[in-house]
Amino acid sequence: MRCRHRDLALYAATALLLCCLITAGAAFAAAADALQASEGGRPALVPAPSFSPAEVTQIQLDALRTNTLINEGIALTFRFASPANQQVTGPLSRFVNMLRSPPYDRLLNHREVEYGPLRVEDDTAYQPVIVTASDGQQAGYLWVMSRQRGGEYKDCWMTDAVLSTEPPARLRFARPAPVVNGPAAPWPLS
Repeated sequence: MRCRHRDLALYAATALLLCCLITAGAAFAAAADALQASEGGRPALVPAPSFSPAEVTQIQLDALRTNTLINEGIALTFRFASPANQQVTGPLSRFVNMLRSPPYDRLLNHREVEYGPLRVEDDTAYQPVIVTASDGQQAGYLWVMSRQRGGEYKDCWMTDAVLSTEPPARLRFARPAPVVNGPAAPWPLS
């Protein structure tokens, strides 16, 4: 009888613990959703026509530098991805996995960033950056942004792509030479 009583007590304690974990998990998920909607009690940062291409790049890099365990920084970065980019890289869970994998993982919680010269041509902008990752290694990236032509984000600068540029020490930014019968790269590396 004593053994059976102990087993029932153990089952009850396990059930109570499981109930607490489920409740805590639900509360954690609700908090994560709330944090995606607003950061620290202030309105959520969203694309706006008032943000320049340089500011969009800085917003995204600051978000990735301060990314949390619940991926607030990655969620903010995804919010500033263009609708076309989101169609390719989304949903958010897929975007999180992409950013947690090479070569983009070096952007997460990086130490510092060096911005190269921004180039804007009509409705397209190119921003080269060199990031010093949390392990001290450097990585080069090119932010490619466009001004949205219509819809919900009309006139907002949003990121179309982030390209890894290796090696970062050789990252230069100058007008590429014209190419006959094909598009030129938006930036030279050499």
